[in-house]
Amino acid sequence: MAEIKTRYPSTLTDENYDEWFTRWVAWFLAFPDTPEFGNWLRADIQAFDDDYHAKRIAAMEAEDAQEAASAAWRTAVKALRERLIKLRISLPTLTPGDDSVLDTLKLRDEVPDDTDKLLDYAEIADNAWQPLSGDPQYAPFAPRLNEIAPLKADVDTKRVVMGQAILAYSTATDEKTAARDVCHTRERAVFNFFRGEGKPDEFWTSSVYGLGTGGEEPSVPIPDWPGPG
Repeated sequence: MAEIKTRYPSTLTDENYDEWFTRWVAWFLAFPDTPEFGNWLRADIQAFDDDYHAKRIAAMEAEDAQEAASAAWRTAVKALRERLIKLRISLPTLTPGDDSVLDTLKLRDEVPDDTDKLLDYAEIADNAWQPLSGDPQYAPFAPRLNEIAPLKADVDTKRVVMGQAILAYSTATDEKTAARDVCHTRERAVFNFFRGEGKPDEFWTSSVYGLGTGGEEPSVPIPDWPGPG
């Protein structure tokens, strides 16, 4: 990968900023540890770099976990809905020509698409089924009808897991953003110090601020010294 150089680090993606800031830390720490090179700004910058990287990876892992939990929940919802739809189709074959069993088991209405309504529908159907679960006339469908309760419970459980995963991802994202802000604040302080010192163009273009093949160039011309990015 080409070295990322940019005068506008705040515009970089999280991944590119992580790489860029690591290079920036090495660049800044290579200067003599003296006031002439803003040595009071050296404190903790390696820790800032490490923390941002860790928080960025944690946020990526939390996003993966959220996506997996959401997919598992959608799969559970689909399984419940499909079971109820199939029951509505097949149950009337229990008494050919008479579909009143749909009324008995509260399956007359179309199975809802909305998840909350689907859960209510499933609960009502299961409540109607439980008192009849020992009746021999329903024996051919008992295994299928007995799936309603556990399938509904699976949706409820996976919804809780999904909610926890969403919250964890939101928290991890906030922590990543806060860690990046700390890095950016320190980098801007160093940038402003050197800019106030009146460094020549070569100082900037030969540094991590100089534009390279991996940089993200703005669409308008910029001066040789960094802008307030």
